[in-house]
Amino acid sequence: MAPRIVLTVIGLQRTGNHAVIDWIGALFPRHAFHNNNPHDLFADPDRLGALLAAHDEECVIFSFEDSPGRMADVTRPVLDSVTPFPAARFPGLDCRTLLILRDPYNLWASRTAARRGNGLTSDPSWELFRRNWLDFAARQQADPAGTILFNRWNRDADYRRQICAELGGRYSEATLDRVPEAGGGSSFEGLPRPTLGRMLGNWRHYLSPGFLGRVLHKPGHYLRRLMQPPATGRKLKVDDRWRSLAGDPEAAALFADAALRAETARIFGPEALPPPVMPAVMPAVMPPAP
Repeated sequence: MAPRIVLTVIGLQRTGNHAVIDWIGALFPRHAFHNNNPHDLFADPDRLGALLAAHDEECVIFSFEDSPGRMADVTRPVLDSVTPFPAARFPGLDCRTLLILRDPYNLWASRTAARRGNGLTSDPSWELFRRNWLDFAARQQADPAGTILFNRWNRDADYRRQICAELGGRYSEATLDRVPEAGGGSSFEGLPRPTLGRMLGNWRHYLSPGFLGRVLHKPGHYLRRLMQPPATGRKLKVDDRWRSLAGDPEAAALFADAALRAETARIFGPEALPPPVMPAVMPAVMPPAP
């Protein structure tokens, strides 16, 4: 039996792609996920047909990011780089493309934190980031239903239910407290330790020679991880990441950019806009508007 729905998911690194994709997968009893694919994966329909024939899951997800080694030209805009899925060659399938879009301020903050921690593999160029983000914003305006807004998805259960209904899945929040391991977890918190339940369910891994060898090599590191609170995705302050850029000269162009501010207000609402000029120190909590 062939998959019923095939999803092409495209998002810039650190958008929250894996959190959203994990959640989408959980909407279907059986699904398959192909992560961070070469951008020309769909260029050969015969090869793609053989790949799909190997799947009998209800939902198959292919994700694409702005990753070097996955693009023929890393300076090319992402949405121009990914070969479109040849849906006409597979008339029995429900083939859809979904973009994932996060506001540019928190996204740039997460990319900056990941880059400085050696966790960002995409091109760090500000100019390319700006062009890519505005391309995603333009696509969202042309096809709102084809874009998942990460900020809204993260906090709005009704919005998640709407997406689930459009995809034809069965609603679930089972993954929302999980920090996906792909990409090294959060740009800021990394990978907090899993819950005790998940650790017990994966006991073979923790008793494997490889894991025990790593513990013996860095016992302090693993002891600190054990004492950390468990990974809780919904407690991550993903809408406040932009505050980390206070006084950062690398972020000056970001906060001053009129086109980004206009599109952010249109897509996410004016409440998503930080101050146009960032002071050297931001308060922990913004004062209420007069």
